[in-house]
Amino acid sequence: TTFQLLLFAGFVLLLRKKGDKSHLLLFFFLVANALFIAGFLIRHYLFVDIVVMSNFLFWGTSFGFLFGPLLYFYTRSVTQPEFKLSSKFILHLIPAVLYLLLILFLFHLKTVEEKISLLQSGHIFPGDLAFWLNQAMNVQILLYMTASIIVLKNFKLSLKNSFSEIEKIKLSWLN
Repeated sequence: TTFQLLLFAGFVLLLRKKGDKSHLLLFFFLVANALFIAGFLIRHYLFVDIVVMSNFLFWGTSFGFLFGPLLYFYTRSVTQPEFKLSSKFILHLIPAVLYLLLILFLFHLKTVEEKISLLQSGHIFPGDLAFWLNQAMNVQILLYMTASIIVLKNFKLSLKNSFSEIEKIKLSWLN
């Protein structure tokens, strides 16, 4: 799946026309998904030297916090011809950055011995923080998916009001 996502992302980037934001957003969405899955696979199935592996753990999860914003802005870029990425887009990246900082301080800045101890104990995050971070990611994705559906629904409504034949432009595939 990771390979297929990266391959598709490569095609999307190659087929991108100059200045086309929608293809660029789709590219980043696909890459974020690929890196999230790769991180999961490394964490759960890659049985190599624990010291080497510890350098790659948990980075992939931060990309899960990008799914929602990238999907939402991709949907807007496809449905709104006047769409522009503004500096406010950076605000939508804050959860991913916060997760990166959290994992950096809780795990990656530790010594190798401390990392191994944390991995063996299974207590990388204090208390129930891992559970709540996972829930926050799921809620964030759900909220952005809902916002994307609303944008798409408004787009279809505006098409019905403007065109008599909308079958070719209603973006059913995006549903």
